[in-house]
Amino acid sequence: MSRTVAEMTEQELRTLVGEVVEEKLAELVHDPDEGLDFTPEFQARLEREMEQVRRGERGLPLAEVLRSRSSG
Repeated sequence: MSRTVAEMTEQELRTLVGEVVEEKLAELVHDPDEGLDFTPEFQARLEREMEQVRRGERGLPLAEVLRSRSSG
C-alpha cells in the first residue's frame, strides 16, 4: 500500500529523508578502485617504500619537491 508524503508522520518523513541521504552519500564516497588488483610492479614498489619508512628513511621534504617543480 503506497502512501503520499502528505500522509506520512513527521518521524516517517525524517526516516525516509535520512535513508535517501545515506544512500546518496554512500554513492558519492565509494572507492572507484574497489575490486582492482595492484600490478606486481606496484606491489613491489609499495613494499619497498613501506620497508624504507619502517627503517626510518624518508623521501624529500615537501618544500624541496615544490621548489624543484616550480623551477623546472
